[in-house]
Amino acid sequence: MGDPSAILVRPGGALAPSLHPRTLPNPLAPINATQASPNATPSRSVVSTKLYPPSVRAEFVARPHLLSLLDGDPGCRLISICAPAGFGKSTLVAQWLAELRMPRTWATFDADDDNPRSFFGLIAAALRTVDPDLVAGTESLLATKGLLHPTVIVHRLIADLSATTQAFVLVMDDVGAIESPEIQRAVDLLIQHAPPAMRIVLISRTELPLRMARFRANGELLEIREQDLQFTREEAVRFYNDFLDLDLTPSEIGVLYERTEGWVAGLQLIGVALRGEAREQIRRSVEGRDGDVGLADHYLWGEVLQRQPDDIQSFLLRTSILDRFTANLCDAVTGGQGSDDLIRRCERDNLFVIALDGIGAWHRYHQLFADVLRDRLVRTVTGEELDELHRRASQWFERAGLIEDAIRHAIAGHDWDRAIRMLEDHCAALFERDHVATLRDWLQGLPPTIFERSPQLAFWLAWALGRLGQWSEGAKPLRFAEEAWIRADDRPGQGALFLWDACRSLYGYDNLRAINYAHRALDLLPDDRSTKRIFALATLAIAYLYHGEPARADQAFADLRSLSLAADQPWFQLFEMAHSAGTLVQRGKLLDATVLCRRVIQAAADSPVEIWVQAALYYLGGIHREWGLLDDAEAHFRRGDELAELTGALQWRGRIRVGLARIAWARGNVEEAFDQLEHARGFETQLGNDQLARDVGAWQARFWMASHQIALARRWADSRVLESSLLPAYERQVEYLTYVRFLIREGRSELALKITEIIRQQAEAAGRDGDLVELSMLAAMAHAAGGDAAVASRLLHQALELGNPHGYVRLFVDEGQALAPLLRHEGARDGQRAYAQRLLTEIEGADSPEAPDPSDSSDALSEREIEVLRLVGAGLPNREIGQRLFISEKTVKKHMNNILRKLEAANRTHAVDRARQLGLI
Repeated sequence: MGDPSAILVRPGGALAPSLHPRTLPNPLAPINATQASPNATPSRSVVSTKLYPPSVRAEFVARPHLLSLLDGDPGCRLISICAPAGFGKSTLVAQWLAELRMPRTWATFDADDDNPRSFFGLIAAALRTVDPDLVAGTESLLATKGLLHPTVIVHRLIADLSATTQAFVLVMDDVGAIESPEIQRAVDLLIQHAPPAMRIVLISRTELPLRMARFRANGELLEIREQDLQFTREEAVRFYNDFLDLDLTPSEIGVLYERTEGWVAGLQLIGVALRGEAREQIRRSVEGRDGDVGLADHYLWGEVLQRQPDDIQSFLLRTSILDRFTANLCDAVTGGQGSDDLIRRCERDNLFVIALDGIGAWHRYHQLFADVLRDRLVRTVTGEELDELHRRASQWFERAGLIEDAIRHAIAGHDWDRAIRMLEDHCAALFERDHVATLRDWLQGLPPTIFERSPQLAFWLAWALGRLGQWSEGAKPLRFAEEAWIRADDRPGQGALFLWDACRSLYGYDNLRAINYAHRALDLLPDDRSTKRIFALATLAIAYLYHGEPARADQAFADLRSLSLAADQPWFQLFEMAHSAGTLVQRGKLLDATVLCRRVIQAAADSPVEIWVQAALYYLGGIHREWGLLDDAEAHFRRGDELAELTGALQWRGRIRVGLARIAWARGNVEEAFDQLEHARGFETQLGNDQLARDVGAWQARFWMASHQIALARRWADSRVLESSLLPAYERQVEYLTYVRFLIREGRSELALKITEIIRQQAEAAGRDGDLVELSMLAAMAHAAGGDAAVASRLLHQALELGNPHGYVRLFVDEGQALAPLLRHEGARDGQRAYAQRLLTEIEGADSPEAPDPSDSSDALSEREIEVLRLVGAGLPNREIGQRLFISEKTVKKHMNNILRKLEAANRTHAVDRARQLGLI
């Protein structure tokens, strides 16, 4: 059998399984592998075919130095083998595992696995061969419906693996085929947090973006690279003369070695081309080769494929369009019979056919080989013949239920009608279910011809991109639909265009424009376009909500409920509930709003793709924050943000980040609060929502005032055009009420009361009772600042009467010591005494920023503050700064608050920059 410490080298360059693969020891054999016959209809269970390493056989070139590297240090937890295709990476590891006395498992990836469910499903299937119950939690998560984010899955996987103490090896082959940054980051997390018992082998053609410095520093990393895997001259001699029996001279081998630079597959390609040649022909071939000629194309076609019988040549060329194939699929594409026999002949002659499943049902060609075949096919057949091959493949895949493959081949075969039919059938359901992220994934990247022929598909792609906040990208496919529908005077189509305009206006917070467009869409959309009419009603209702008219919003939501039931689309009721919670919040009915939110969240799957679930989580988080349940509020906000990242949706991310900022502020985490606001501003800028971006600025101003950075708040107030219009639209209410707080602090109570009264009248007329709680409180503070204690007491009592039944807490507590005197007075009266005392207790025990210490009143930084700032500039967090300076973390926060105030900085980064400009650090 040869040296057992050798690496398998198969003539033909593919490093493919041999004709008669031998089953490796049981720990390598996958459990529940697909047992379909060669003629079985394929399914997505084909994933199990990727759990087999390359088979081993008798012909080996001894490479004991590489195997000794792999065996060298049992404390090495990570092995990275990275080199271009054809260097024997997988075969080396397979031979090492065959001799290893330890449980081991294997997973091979390709581009089809570049999504979280496929990628982690393959890993879970591999790990199940080590222990059937090892990753039960991960498998349960993967079995859920909807999109899954890689970070969520990998944390579940790490938790599962942490329970094992059995040492084992996981090989991840061709992991470089995975290009998704999110999945790459998840792989990095898995590596960083893998249990000590787990040894990971990464095989890749490209360098992976992984953090390996710690493993290098600890001596836990073995790296094998191209230069390690290259054949030496001696290995090339043994390969050509001992195993291929070519009897080449050392000088001839030297020529071939120099030409290939030790590339294993290149040497194999040449060896296959020369095998069977007469001695004189071999000499002439070696001397006559041009090193600049592409080896794969020249040798594979000119010296290998041309020598094959006509039936083999024809079979290889025509089936090269397939990424993977079975015998009956090949029969369908070639229009012949006997593909099973032809596949076996190709395997026998080492014609680069790679078995995928260990039982011979599914195969693929080596990529280099397939590229040569496809290039030759284009030059061999007519365009019509090539299209026909793809159309046959499409028909077979459609019958097998593999719609993605069917569509891809229909497009490649220019079978536009077929492709459009399948796409429209599949995408209609996605549109009707509001699965916009999945809809985007199906349609993005299709050729323009598809959208020229199907304005419906163009609209769906535009709609999906827009609903995810990518309006500029969505405008491009929308033009196809717009031109077609206007040219054909298609009234329903033009109604859909108004629906697009309405929704885009809504995302931009131009709510009056959204209302106008939604009405125009409803005028044009007929009754049989129920889904679009439902979306138009939803847009109308949400626009009324965002415009501060909950009564009109409720009527539109009621119409939406009726239409969704009539159209047998009851799931839209969940959509309506998620947004109706917003109208209840405006009315001050917080408990009722939570009931709706919880119903939506409970009805959703673990990883819902519907954007409106994020709305429910946002409203629920906001209510819990108002009630003072900060941990629950943060959990809801972070879950909503996680789902937003999962779906790629932008519309709720900025608002959620504002909610997280307000929670951080309530906990006294000043820097985190400002950081979250910066994130919020970034998301709103991406979305193109200028008003919500201005709201973020208003929240920054509130935080500045609360932390006594009045100069920064004054700059904000001076930059706003707020006094010129005393009829503020509801959309600008956050700005105006922030300005009211600034006016009160500045002693301009008269103007503060004037603005407050106008907004109060608007709120009463619209039924926004929730706003009246805040407006009564602010009016009380303004009267108190103006010296009218009696009116101030009356208005605060009114605010408490409105807020107490619905649990308002943070609205009052966030005002801090500025409200405390009024609450103390109210606490001495009957009526709302207990409520006022509770709020006062919350204020006095809060971690919110304190007033500056008199000793810190100077604008100059103290020596201790400079020390703190210097450590901040070095990137240390507060806790570590406290440990360095032997002070508490709370004291560090106090110093940071003083630093931010004295330097008039918005956050710690800004403070460090200012200090450096001033030469303080």
